[in-house]
Amino acid sequence: MSNAYATVSQLREHWAGLLVEDEVEAAQKLREASIEVRGSFRGLDQRIEAGTLDPDAVVLVVCRMVKRAMDTDDEDGDGPGGMESFQFGVGPFQMSGKPTNVDGNVYLSKADKRLLFGPRRAFSTMPGRS
Repeated sequence: MSNAYATVSQLREHWAGLLVEDEVEAAQKLREASIEVRGSFRGLDQRIEAGTLDPDAVVLVVCRMVKRAMDTDDEDGDGPGGMESFQFGVGPFQMSGKPTNVDGNVYLSKADKRLLFGPRRAFSTMPGRS
């Protein structure tokens, strides 16, 4: 079993809103996110060891993944928490919404993938892919 790329204390540095009572779940999500990252990017540990990938980039990606999975509150107060989009209407009283990540899954965003792929060159294969 491989170690998680980030710790709960590193997650707390990234996400100050992490509640103490959620730390056990956060530790499990950090392991799940690390498994997802390792499975998606073969040779990631070797790239870190070789110095071709900044380990802080991997910590950032894993922390982002866990925060997305666990943070369903509406922090900015402009709409319902856990909603990607929400529409209101006036007549005849329309309301609709699209929930975000209702299962609390960890996933890689496009920005996360760009960080882990590294610089791209035309007509070359991506690191970890063949």
